[in-house]
Amino acid sequence: MEIHLPADCGNAPRIGIVNAVLVAWASGDREAVSVWLAEDVEWNVVGGATYQGRRSVLQTLPEVRPDTLAIHSTISHGRHAACDATLTFSGQRSGGHAGPSEAGSTSLSVMVRFTSAAARTGRIASVRAYVVKGAP
Repeated sequence: MEIHLPADCGNAPRIGIVNAVLVAWASGDREAVSVWLAEDVEWNVVGGATYQGRRSVLQTLPEVRPDTLAIHSTISHGRHAACDATLTFSGQRSGGHAGPSEAGSTSLSVMVRFTSAAARTGRIASVRAYVVKGAP
């Protein structure tokens, strides 16, 4: 998978955490995602389902395995962070990888709330994901 990350000053740890969680998810690394989720995390896919608890999120989080993950911007302030990204698929899935069977892209906007403002110890308390398939 090709990964494009925005240039960042490195002064906001939450930006690195959110970017790392998205990269881990797109790479299929549920263990790396799990490290940052609070036990009682709530994950809402707008217009879709809401998942309660780390176990539920990890069991139902879709495997996407895009060819490219482009994170356009990530911002953070206090306990909150937001990220704008695009997943691109070539349509050439093999080896049992999940994801779209046709070429295209999916736009993703993720709003994240952490359990505390402590940058290194706070875990992800909630995620609100806006997903638009076929978006440029």
